[in-house]
Amino acid sequence: MKKLNYFLNSILFLSITVLVSCSDSTNQGNDAATMQDSLIQITKAQFETEKMQIGNPVLYDFEDVIKTNGYITSTPNGKAQISTQISGIVKNISKSIGSYVEKGSILCTIESNEIIILQQDFIETANKLKAITADYNRMKTLNDENITSQKNFMSVESEYKNMQAKYNGLKARIEMLKLNPDNIQEGNVSSSINLYSPLNGYVTMQNCLLGQYVEPQQVLMQVVDVNQLYLQFFVFEKDVAKLKKGQKIYFYSPDNKSKTLTATVASIGKSINPSTKSIECKAEISNDNKSSLLDGMYVDVNIVTTKNTALSLPTEAIIKSGSNNFVLQKVKEENDNYYFTKRPIKTGMSVNGFTEIVGDKNLNNILIKGVYNLKVD
Repeated sequence: MKKLNYFLNSILFLSITVLVSCSDSTNQGNDAATMQDSLIQITKAQFETEKMQIGNPVLYDFEDVIKTNGYITSTPNGKAQISTQISGIVKNISKSIGSYVEKGSILCTIESNEIIILQQDFIETANKLKAITADYNRMKTLNDENITSQKNFMSVESEYKNMQAKYNGLKARIEMLKLNPDNIQEGNVSSSINLYSPLNGYVTMQNCLLGQYVEPQQVLMQVVDVNQLYLQFFVFEKDVAKLKKGQKIYFYSPDNKSKTLTATVASIGKSINPSTKSIECKAEISNDNKSSLLDGMYVDVNIVTTKNTALSLPTEAIIKSGSNNFVLQKVKEENDNYYFTKRPIKTGMSVNGFTEIVGDKNLNNILIKGVYNLKVD
C-alpha cells in the first residue's frame, strides 16, 4: 500500500512539473520581445503592428538658449495718435479698428463753427494786409526821399509788420488743419476739416462716434505700422554676459506655441531695473513674421547664445538603465523575425526630442521608434 501511494505521489509531482514548464514556455512565447543567444527577437508582424522604425543618427543643431519674456511694440515713428487741433462735432468716420490705411487717407471728418470763424478771420486779415502793404510801400518810398517824417513811416511799418505776423499765424493754423489758404482767400470757406493718417498702417484704436463733441488734443484714433514693430525683452543680470548683437531669437505667443517667429538681437540695455533686476533689450523682427503681430502683444522669448551641430538620435530610442544608456541595434533578419542587440552609448545634451550621441560615429540600424513597448533588461 505504501509503495502504491509513493508511486501515485511521484506521478502527481511529475504532472505538476510538466504543467508549470508548459505554462512558462507559453508566457515566454507571448512576450513582445524574446531573448535568443543574447539577442532580442521581434517578429515582423509585431514590428509593423506597433509601427516601429529603424534608422540612423542624424545631424541636429543643439542650441543653448536663455528663456525669458517680452512684448511687441512699435518704434516712435511707427505709431501715430490722431487728434484734432480744433473743437467740433464728428461728422463722418471713414475708417474703423482693423482697417488698413495708407499715408494721407481720411480717417474722420470734424465739423465746427470755430473752423468757419478761423477762415473768416484769415480772409479779413489777408485783405487788411493787402491795404497796409500798399500804404507801407508808399510810405517807404516817401521816407527814402525824405518827403515824410520818420515817425509816420515807423507807425505804418509797425502796423504792417503786426498785420503780417497775424496773417502768417492764421495761415499756419489753417495749414495745420490741412486746409488750403489760397482757396480760402478766394472765398472758398469750409465748415469741416478732415483728419488724415500720417503713415501706412492699421487702425488699432478708435475713440470717436458720429455726432460726438471732441476737444483739441483729444486722441480720436491710433494707427500702427506693423513693419516698424520690434521685440522688447528683458534679461536678468546673470545672463547679460551671454548676449551679443546679432544672436537669433525664437519667440511665440503663450496662447499659440506652435507658431514660432524669429528675431535678431539689436541692442542690449546698459542699466538694471532696480525692481525687476533685469535689463531691457531690443530685437529686430524678421519682415516675414510681422503681419501676424499685434502692438502690445505679450510673448515668450528664447535667445540662442550658442549652437552646436552633432550626431543625434530621437530621445525615445535611448534606454536608460541607472547611469548607463543603451540603444537597440539590428544585427540580423531571419525568416519573420528581426534580431537586435543592446549597444551601450554615451549621450550629451537633449533638446526638443533629440539627444546628442558622443564619440560613437558608427551607429546604424537603430530601433528609433517603438522601444518603449519592449521589456528589455
